[in-house]
Amino acid sequence: MFFSSRIAPEKDGETLLAAVRELRGQGRDVWLLHRSGGFRTLRSYAERYGVADRVIATDAAHPLTELPGDYQAADLCVQASREEGLGFSPLEALACETPVVAAAVGGLRETIVDGETGWTCPAGDAAALARAMADALTRRDEARRRARAGRAMVRERFERRVVFDRLMATLEVP
Repeated sequence: MFFSSRIAPEKDGETLLAAVRELRGQGRDVWLLHRSGGFRTLRSYAERYGVADRVIATDAAHPLTELPGDYQAADLCVQASREEGLGFSPLEALACETPVVAAAVGGLRETIVDGETGWTCPAGDAAALARAMADALTRRDEARRRARAGRAMVRERFERRVVFDRLMATLEVP
């Protein structure tokens, strides 16, 4: 699983680590990759949650040359935020057709639609997050279907020319 957000209270890496601990307790062979600023803090949190042996945390990946490969190599991208604007990490994951599990907060409610473009759960609920992650990891065909739908949504709504044209149309004064 991939968690690419910076480490900050609103990104809620601790709930994610609690969910990883829960999955490990169920006997699931899960690993969490984190490549962002604050990776040392995530490592210390992982030790506190007893999952440090299942967390690979390194400095930030280059957004163009490394990050796409990380998303494509992952079985799942997880965004456990308590607050979120648009939520670029899940959009990047979907652009790479990587399934997403996200907290249903902020802009994530508009892009990660449960049953359509990913899985959602309440913010701060490690048990619900673990259930969603387990479902996404178990039902591979469904995960691929949602990721494909998510990629189509990203291409339709966030392709740079489309976004730029919409911005210019908004800024035009009659």
